[in-house]
Amino acid sequence: MTMQVEQKVAPGFYGTHFKDIVAFDKLEAPVFDYFKIVNGLPQNDISVIDTAGGNGKRYGSGLTYLGTKRNRNVSYTLVDLMPESLNEFNKDVAIYLPENISTRTILADLSKRWQFEDSSFDASMMTWALHWMGRKHRHVIKELVRVMKPGGIGLLTTLTPFDVLIKN
Repeated sequence: MTMQVEQKVAPGFYGTHFKDIVAFDKLEAPVFDYFKIVNGLPQNDISVIDTAGGNGKRYGSGLTYLGTKRNRNVSYTLVDLMPESLNEFNKDVAIYLPENISTRTILADLSKRWQFEDSSFDASMMTWALHWMGRKHRHVIKELVRVMKPGGIGLLTTLTPFDVLIKN
């Protein structure tokens, strides 16, 4: 049995609406700009890591936008601590992405050393999750930088006040 999903292109919004997925033009300004900048990378193959990305629904339309460039292949890695979130991504988001976007989900504790080689990703993102890392936030930031390629693009948003990060 196939699942019917509302899928319609929103002209001028550079995105696609999926059921329960935030529309591309409705993303917060930094995230919206992040996907536009990543889409402007010159290479045809780009790799993106989304750490503590949950079920992927929040940025699914941004990911779809990355797949709009012809001759581009996007490798998207979603890392999270909750198996339910990763399963939900695979069931509700990944199957509706364009063919030029390959996905993989990895269950991992981000407070430990990450399994990825140095300079593995063209772009990295962690949105609204750093505050969950507590005193391990420095480690997480170092790992985000370590796995990004030189000249890569990163997005890090947090609820943690900047002065708290500096003090710790």
